[in-house]
Order: sequence, then C-alpha cells, then structure tokens
Amino acid sequence: MHFEGLSLVNGRAFGGAASPAEGGCVLVGQNASLTLLNVRIRNCQAQGRGGAIFVGSGSTLVVNNTIISENSAGLDGGGIYLYRSRMESDNSSISINSALKNGGGIYLNASILSAIASLIHTNVANSGNYLFVCKFITTLWCE
Repeated sequence: MHFEGLSLVNGRAFGGAASPAEGGCVLVGQNASLTLLNVRIRNCQAQGRGGAIFVGSGSTLVVNNTIISENSAGLDGGGIYLYRSRMESDNSSISINSALKNGGGIYLNASILSAIASLIHTNVANSGNYLFVCKFITTLWCE
C-alpha cells in the first residue's frame, strides 16, 4: 500500500487493560508493506505500542520525506514500534514523541532499520529516548 501527501492527525488506539491497542494512527499487520511519501503523522496515541505506527511481523515500512511527531505510547515506541519487521527511512524526521516505557522515537524488536539523511531527535522514554533496540537479530544501518 502507498500513501502520498497525506496528513494523519489525532488518531487514537485504545483497548482493554488485558489487551492494550497498538498503532495510534497506523497498524501494519503481518506480512504487509506500507510506503509513506510526503506524509505527516502528528498527535496520535496508542494505549499499548506504536504511538503513531505499529509494524507487525514480516512487514516492511518505507518512509520518505515524512514527519512523525508529537505521538505517544502507553508502553513502547512513542513514534514507531517494529516487531520482527523492517523499516527504511529516507529524508524523514521522527521527533517529539514519547513512550512511558522504552523507545521514545523507535522501538526495534528483532527488526531492521535502514536510515538515510533522517533525524531521530527530541524523543522521550524511560529507556532509549531516541531508539530502543531489543533482541539480537536487530540490525541498524545508517548513511
């Protein structure tokens, strides 16, 4: 799926206490692909993981010229939460996001992140303000 020139604002994902919701604005399911080009995602909240975006197992998220800011998660990944997935970022900004636990900007759980000319800044969390890496097969590649 491909989105271009779109603004996503004030999204909310809330579930029950036993099963907190994920992906305040965007939930990418298993084995899926999403490309965001010139997109702005702002002021979204998830009770669980991925304040702006949650990416499920086997999926790929590509962000180009995209701004992800002012989002929050009740658990991990204030901006983005990646679970056994892949993210490619080019000329994008992930900023001013927050998570109550880990990964204010991005939480990587056994995932791959490739970033070119992108900024991850001014994010807040209990651990890993900008980036939190979990599991051994996580790979980071920055240029």
